[in-house]
Amino acid sequence: MRIPLDYYQILGVPIQATADEIERAYQDRIQQQPRQAYSATALEARQQLLAVARDILCDPERRAEYDAHFLSPPPERESAPIQLPQTERPSWQSHGSEDAATPWIEVRDDRVVGALLILQELGECERARGIAESRFRDRYYPSTEAAGWETASERGDLVRVLAVAYLESSRESWRQGQYERAARLGQQGWDLLTREGLFGDLKQAIAADLAKLRPYRILEAVSQSGEGSWRKHQGLQLLREMLEARGGIEGSDRDGSGLDADAFLLFVQQLRPYLTAAQQQTLFDAEAQRPSATAAYLAARAQIARGFAYRQLGAIAGAQTLLARWEREQEVGLEQAVCALLLGQTDRAHQAAEQIADPDVAREIRRNSVGAPDWLPGLCAYSESWLRTQVFPHFQDLAQQAASLKDYFADERVQWELEQQQFSDERPYGPVEAQFWAGGAQAGSAHTEPDRAVPSATATAVATEPVPASAGSSHERAAPATGPPGDSRQLHPSQQRLRFRRGRLLLLAGLGVAGIATASYATVRAFQNLGDRSASSPTAPAGEALVLRLDRPTVEVPPASPSLQASQARQAIRDWLQAKAQAMGPEHQIGQLEQVLSDPMLSKRQASARALQRRDRYQRFEHAIESVSVSERSEESAQVEATVRERAQTYRQGAPSPESSYDSTLALRYSLVRQDGRWQIAAVERRDGNP
Repeated sequence: MRIPLDYYQILGVPIQATADEIERAYQDRIQQQPRQAYSATALEARQQLLAVARDILCDPERRAEYDAHFLSPPPERESAPIQLPQTERPSWQSHGSEDAATPWIEVRDDRVVGALLILQELGECERARGIAESRFRDRYYPSTEAAGWETASERGDLVRVLAVAYLESSRESWRQGQYERAARLGQQGWDLLTREGLFGDLKQAIAADLAKLRPYRILEAVSQSGEGSWRKHQGLQLLREMLEARGGIEGSDRDGSGLDADAFLLFVQQLRPYLTAAQQQTLFDAEAQRPSATAAYLAARAQIARGFAYRQLGAIAGAQTLLARWEREQEVGLEQAVCALLLGQTDRAHQAAEQIADPDVAREIRRNSVGAPDWLPGLCAYSESWLRTQVFPHFQDLAQQAASLKDYFADERVQWELEQQQFSDERPYGPVEAQFWAGGAQAGSAHTEPDRAVPSATATAVATEPVPASAGSSHERAAPATGPPGDSRQLHPSQQRLRFRRGRLLLLAGLGVAGIATASYATVRAFQNLGDRSASSPTAPAGEALVLRLDRPTVEVPPASPSLQASQARQAIRDWLQAKAQAMGPEHQIGQLEQVLSDPMLSKRQASARALQRRDRYQRFEHAIESVSVSERSEESAQVEATVRERAQTYRQGAPSPESSYDSTLALRYSLVRQDGRWQIAAVERRDGNP
């Protein structure tokens, strides 16, 4: 089977490596063991491939023959095949639209898993995944009698290789902000392990990643998709699953997302502006049944917003009923006052306004009601401001909606329902609505709702069946027994009082628009949690960062490799020595140091290079890394002991300075740290104690 590898890559050495460096690299790679538990057969196959690479590169004749083809253009390589072992023959292949050809070697079937282990160690998870998937299909669906699984260990090794490749590819996509792709790859790995019934620890690691990915997938789906798109519905479904796993909106972090209770509440608030009023009502109505005071409050706000914007008084009545159930656990005086006002219940609105606990809100309402027999003038003025600035901005379909009580009370259907005190949660489709559903109306225009929710139980409990609209007018309804809208001759005395109240509300609403001074209110209404928890703000306070950012994951992505390997340590030291030669050399190229060093060593070496440049001096280096071993390691740091031969020639004003030159073999201890997924050197010291 062809594997995209070359022998220099297998051992992790440059093309210019000496035989001694190749031997040391081979010994380092042999001492390294894959972090996953593979069978002895797989580990032996890996070791055999390393040995083949060492044998060819350490043999001058075979290496020269290999290099002649390795370094020549692809057509020449194909026209002049070299004589190498048939089982590991190097050649070239082009991948898709890549400009450069990629070398590959032919590997025996019993060594394929070993080659895949090497690919993963080199960070080539995508290539390892593609090869393992092809191999897995061939084994599961053999085209010949000779195909199929040869041993149980081969099957287990290939399953583990493929699952690890899914896991690492998923994490790489996560780092790049490709959350759906990361979830898809992780899910493939989880499904594979579930189907095979193998490696529970690896399956658990994948499941933990999927749980942490879920908030990002939700935010991405609801914020970057259209109102009724499939992606948005997918995001809402993921949010429901997350709520179920947490045990509700006030639940604890049982979903593995990494969001505690307070952070999750802020996360919900972050999502709300991307959801319509109907979507929020459906979501929070279901959550309120757990029961949940927070969900009930959010459902009530969605019903108030829908009812006012789309003239669905049944939704407002539903909100009023829902708030009444929780008034002992929460301070909802303002919301109850607004509901009563919009339903024409003037006495109840005044009484609710008197119960508002927020002193700033109560003071403002009283100030705008001076000279009136009740608080209705101030409540009208405040309600308009509250709906416009603190309610509508939290709904995708209402963010640009105007809030006019005058228009609301002037609506003929609203007037009729207020007189009858029969509130419907549906709006009959007249010409305006038909235009919208045909795609002609502007989103957010009055009386049209782009995304209807299933009527909530709280709304239908108090709403009567809507009377169908006639074809003649968008406001006509079948005439009730008491007479059509505008006819007061057959009204009951109580209905006449309601008509008088409606007339006064219309007058107050008009005055509120024309002459009642309204201030800009900075008070943000809070929704409360159950028990003794303090209130949480519906919107993040000014200057507070959002819980999640799609371009910057706040939940730490697990590292691709949990600890430093010897080959990585050797490469980090090699990069440092090359950067040192450039920074201290005649051109004083200091910029490369930032790529390989971390503070405190970075600052010290930059200062040394600049000081050498100021004194018109530079150095030329020759380095040879004789040995490397990792003595201590964790996921984020490591201690590496190395022996390095350093030959330095110092120059002053362009002339050699023999007294400052040296040729030494140094026993060094390097301290490495992981920075943004890359290992960098933070400190170095002599193991013999000399400076």
